[in-house]
Order: sequence, then structure tokens, then C-alpha cells
Amino acid sequence: MQRPNQVELSEDIWAAHCDRIANICQQVINRQPGKLLTIQKNTSSHTVRAVNYKQDCHPIDVSSLNHILKIDREAKTALVEGQVLLGDLCRATLSVGLLPAVIPEYSDFTVSGLINGEGIQSSSHRYWTFFRHDSLPRSYIG
Repeated sequence: MQRPNQVELSEDIWAAHCDRIANICQQVINRQPGKLLTIQKNTSSHTVRAVNYKQDCHPIDVSSLNHILKIDREAKTALVEGQVLLGDLCRATLSVGLLPAVIPEYSDFTVSGLINGEGIQSSSHRYWTFFRHDSLPRSYIG
């Protein structure tokens, strides 16, 4: 897997991240042919929709993607995996004098949940949830 442009990570952190991604890829490869996929995680679901459609799907465990890979104080950015809880992200960024521009009031929302759920729809008309729209194609969501 190629590192994101202009992101310096230690070899250990990058290797561990790649191992977690490889494990998830292997789960997808090993699924029964033709079976739909659904994610399995250790965090709460905040969906208002019925989820019984998932019972016939092949679960992909993404719970290991819960690491903050890097916080760059100078660039005011954080590189995180999708299952990082917003409360954990806020504590980590606050420890270096930063905070996300928009913080939903639920600390147990995950980064990927806010991205996939559009950041509780209207969390911010000015800053969006965490990042500029042009960074979305480079985001790894898990």
C-alpha cells in the first residue's frame, strides 16, 4: 500500500496500519461468493434505519481500525483510521493545542461514521465535519 503524499510516519506505525488493512482485505477475499458485505465494529450504531437486512450479509470486522496515526501540529491535520472515536480524537488533538473545527456532541461517534453519515447532515455549513471536500478521495474509510 502506498503512503499518503507528504505524510511522514514511522515504519512501525505504517507497517501496523498496513497489517490491519491487509487483514480486512483478506476478510473480503474470503467471503462467500455473491454474498453482500457489512461492517462489524465494537462501537455503538447510531442509525435510525432498520438493520435486519444485514443478517444475510458477510460481516467484515473493521474494529481494529481505531488508531490515530499522526497529529501534525504545524499543518493542523490528523491522520486517523476510521474507527477512531471523536472523543479520543478530541483528547489527542487537545493535548497538542488543537481541536477539530466542528465537534458533534456525541463523543462515541467514529470518524468513518461521521464521514459516511455526512457528519450528522448539517453539523457545519462552513467547515463541514473534519476536512475539506477535496481531501475525500484520499480518505481511507473503515
